[in-house]
Amino acid sequence: MTTYIVGDIHGSYFTLMKLLERIRFSDTDKLISVGDLINRGKFSLEVLRFFVNNKNTFSVWGNHDFLLPLSKYAPYVLENESSDMLKIGKDILSKPDGEELLNWLCSQELIIELKEYNAIIVHAGIYPIWSIKEAICFSKEVSKLLSNEDGCRDLMNNLYGDMPDSWSEAKQSQKINYFNRVRFIINSMTRMRLVKPNIEEKASVKLVLNKKSSDKTLVPWFILRDEYILDSKLDLNDGYKIIFGHWAALNGKTDKENYIGLDTGCAWNNHLSIYNCTTNHILQQECIS
Repeated sequence: MTTYIVGDIHGSYFTLMKLLERIRFSDTDKLISVGDLINRGKFSLEVLRFFVNNKNTFSVWGNHDFLLPLSKYAPYVLENESSDMLKIGKDILSKPDGEELLNWLCSQELIIELKEYNAIIVHAGIYPIWSIKEAICFSKEVSKLLSNEDGCRDLMNNLYGDMPDSWSEAKQSQKINYFNRVRFIINSMTRMRLVKPNIEEKASVKLVLNKKSSDKTLVPWFILRDEYILDSKLDLNDGYKIIFGHWAALNGKTDKENYIGLDTGCAWNNHLSIYNCTTNHILQQECIS
């Protein structure tokens, strides 16, 4: 059995099928997605059905995947932000297996740990000061909400927003609203790219979720994470490599062996990438629209 990690699919079903054909993917192999199974591409429903109907297929949550539970529990959020996303979500939920697809998605994690390969899979990244153990605990905390209908409904109605933007603020503001903490955890693991360092207080490192920010002090989350590891002489990664997606502009390039980016722009008609955990080889397939 071989374990493969696939990048952001974004509804590009035929690209995924071609890639799996090329690696001769079999029933005994395991496939894990870095998230963003759906949205942007034309075949979100088919991608979801493939993952649900195969026993060795899993995914971590991507930011676009939340459109499905949002469509059920808080459609007004998508009405305000994206009518196209709401249409995709409503269309999936209207199918005979719509609830099954939603339930499968809500059973997935924010983080998957592969101990046998010393690998952690997450959609966007891990907040620079969190250890792997802490991040896994936070992932489980969110999973308890997502896997429970009442919890998922409450979360979807408190999900959207960029604040709080630091861990210190999240812990403080959770006293007012617990979902401030949960929102920060989700934003860190599904939306984070650039962060703003804080020399005096590392817990105040800010997530900068505005793509148009012109702040010259911003750095990629994994760069700052490695700097903190060097400064503290503590291996926050615990010997693990972190495999992530979400950042198509990187085109998979991090220049670091312990951070593997797999978003190579399939959503933008570029390539879909897949990583072989045994050989550490990455294969790419040109997008089939």
